Amino acid sequence: MILQICRIIVKLLLTLRYRVRISGLESCLRRGKQGIIFMPNHPALIDPIILCSILMGKFHLRALVSERQVRTTLLKYFHRPFHILQMPDIGAAGRSGHDMVLKQLQTCVEALKAGDNLLFYPAGRIYRSKFESLRGNGGAARILEEYPGARVVLVRSRGLWGSDFSRAKGYQSPFGQTLMSHLKHLLLNAVFFGPRRQVHIELVEKPADFPTIPDRDTLNRYLEDFYNQGAEGNTYMPYTWCEKGGARILPEPEAFSAPEDTANVPVELRDQVYDKLREMSGKKILRDGDFLGNDLGLEGSAINELTLWLQTEYEQPPGSISSLSTVAGLLLAAMGESSASLPLQEVPMHWFLPERQDTVKLASGENICRQFLENVSQQPTRVLLAEQELGVLTQRQLLVQALTLRQSLQAIPDKQLGLLMPPGAQRLAWYLACLLDARLPLLLDTRIDLADIRQNLQKAKVEHILSTRQFRQNLKGASGQLAEFEDKLIYAEDLQAKSGGLAKFSARLRAVFCLRSLSRWQPHEYAAMLLNCDSPAAEFQALTHAELLDELRLALQKLQLRQDDSLLCTLPGSSKAGLLLGLLMPLCSGLRQVYHAETRETELLLRLTAAYRISVLAGDRQTLANMLRRARVAQLTSLRLLLCHNESEDPELLELARQKCPEAKIIPCA
Repeated sequence: MILQICRIIVKLLLTLRYRVRISGLESCLRRGKQGIIFMPNHPALIDPIILCSILMGKFHLRALVSERQVRTTLLKYFHRPFHILQMPDIGAAGRSGHDMVLKQLQTCVEALKAGDNLLFYPAGRIYRSKFESLRGNGGAARILEEYPGARVVLVRSRGLWGSDFSRAKGYQSPFGQTLMSHLKHLLLNAVFFGPRRQVHIELVEKPADFPTIPDRDTLNRYLEDFYNQGAEGNTYMPYTWCEKGGARILPEPEAFSAPEDTANVPVELRDQVYDKLREMSGKKILRDGDFLGNDLGLEGSAINELTLWLQTEYEQPPGSISSLSTVAGLLLAAMGESSASLPLQEVPMHWFLPERQDTVKLASGENICRQFLENVSQQPTRVLLAEQELGVLTQRQLLVQALTLRQSLQAIPDKQLGLLMPPGAQRLAWYLACLLDARLPLLLDTRIDLADIRQNLQKAKVEHILSTRQFRQNLKGASGQLAEFEDKLIYAEDLQAKSGGLAKFSARLRAVFCLRSLSRWQPHEYAAMLLNCDSPAAEFQALTHAELLDELRLALQKLQLRQDDSLLCTLPGSSKAGLLLGLLMPLCSGLRQVYHAETRETELLLRLTAAYRISVLAGDRQTLANMLRRARVAQLTSLRLLLCHNESEDPELLELARQKCPEAKIIPCA
């Protein structure tokens, strides 16, 4: 009953923007309501919601959904009652991820045999152009191979390419962010009087010419021909009744994949990679620009095998499976770098600040918490952080996140808590939550040999380590270190799931109205524990608020950072320099910070530098040198400072900087 009520509410809300016409549904119903695999095209993020609002009223429907979508969207609250099957991100979890994919596909087969209906997207991702492309995906073929008698209904959606939920702009914004951006249009239209996007959904029972023994390539070609029949252009539909111009076709988005420079790939490594690809694909002639799916016919499981091969052969796991879309991406991943095949999210205009020459100074306050709260009270809406997955956060938004997480920490009794997360806004929010809850965070990093420090964790009285399931899963294929700490790990997702809407509402109220009372909270005497690398016993060193603030003042005096500066820091969060620049600098000084956890993704780091107009770049010598070698001069025009960790004057780095960004100054940082 509750699910049906939710479906009706969603269907009514959809009518505020979409006028949906459906054909073939009655014919499908006449043939029965069980054991159907619905295989739709995927033009936008919104089409699964439209489809489910229609089909769930007639069929008992299950869906196979990306684990990441379940984790990061409202589905995390509804995946159980909706009986959603989660598909892990291929390649993110190493061999275990491959096994999980096969297990879930087998679960799909068993569900179909039991009479359940399955919503299965053969492409596994939304459109990159007005045409559907299944690449080398083999999930649909595998299901039909295991269960040839499955009843197949093809679903073709039209009218959604060009929606804000699509990639027709050249990039994909998060679903929630897109939804919230249009609330103002809803109000301007007095809710009910806005223009409607025309959507046509066509259900076609298994056609007569459907491949009888559908091998992957044959099935994919057939499905692409079916989905792309009469493909529509990039259709823009106005968002308010007063907007002029009406519905119109816009130009298709430009290709977002910049040419991947493989000139520096050693000949021996190139030969090894090419030999492996010839062995797996059967192709004799290969080019760097070939796509692993469309050109070489390698499906997800084969690409996962390549990931594992890279990890074993070169000990250089790529940051994500997206970097393995082309032969060039594979070559770069084998070198320990990564291509940048995905488009960046749009950078909001309020990220960019007018030029200001006055220097950055610390706020008043004897501890880090009060420094940050003083900044929030003075400029609550000042942009502070940017990350591709999360977008841009203001100082107040970060405080709301930290206060919400602080309530989640109540379930952990320990006063000392390990933090093992990749650098990013999430790590910063948890660090701040620990400080606000009077806890002492121990900052850990995968670059530390964790297996050697278990005894010292006992000495430091650290009984639990806070991490994330996704981060843990990403490490399974590349590192067995965390197996030593499985009994100590607590997952952030589990803690956050226990904090409901009331906790978030309370955090928002406090962030707006209770800053003065928050500033009276007393944090732990120490602000962080770090591994003392100079100690042969790998002991931990506790640092007080006063010590860290003194070091931060010295750094600001040395660097003379300006109010309009923005920082991209690639230093490990477990080092003192990483703590000062990556965590304390934005918290205490309000300096804008862009995060990206994977330092191997050189091309993406360069694109972030250009898109966010980064003026201060911090990293170790290798990361900075890789970026300067690969950079185009236009990507580095905003740089004025290069902060090189633990390096004195380096002739090669100086020469690269002179060629690519002559206006930038190199400064060693300890």
